[in-house]
Amino acid sequence: PVDQQTPSPVDGSCDEGLKMAVNVGYYQSWAVWRNGCGVVQPEDIDVEGMGYTHLLYSFAAISSSYTLEAYNQAYEEEY
Repeated sequence: PVDQQTPSPVDGSCDEGLKMAVNVGYYQSWAVWRNGCGVVQPEDIDVEGMGYTHLLYSFAAISSSYTLEAYNQAYEEEY
């Protein structure tokens, strides 16, 4: 449900105290298989240093027991 007590700032003003910041990183599961110097292991991702608030992992799958797992059963190859 929409919060009816907080109107949209039609005049363009915004309460600075209510702003949120999001810094999204993106990691492709196949980065471990790149040739040469482009290989990136998950532990190489400097989440704090980059200031990430969210890290998107592509490509993942949902197992038959509804758990997140590596896409195409590649878990062992990624680590």
